[in-house]
Amino acid sequence: ARLAAQLEHPNVVHISDFGEADGAFFLAVEYLRGVDLGTLLKTRLKMGLGPFPPRVAAAVVAQAAAGLHYAHTANDAEGRPLRIVH
Repeated sequence: ARLAAQLEHPNVVHISDFGEADGAFFLAVEYLRGVDLGTLLKTRLKMGLGPFPPRVAAAVVAQAAAGLHYAHTANDAEGRPLRIVH
């Protein structure tokens, strides 16, 4: 959690706090307003629109890959690799 809290990228949810409360660990992350991808897909299918067009699916995957690449190659304030593996 300490390593992940250092990450700042548009495609990585920001961790604002973490710790333990009443014997359970927690992460407090930024609130992202909107609908999750699964709900969007189910809605499209119910409306008879089919799956996402290839260009939309490719854009979603590219953004997820950009966030993962950032996390995998991130460095700390002194320039040392964080060595995060997702």
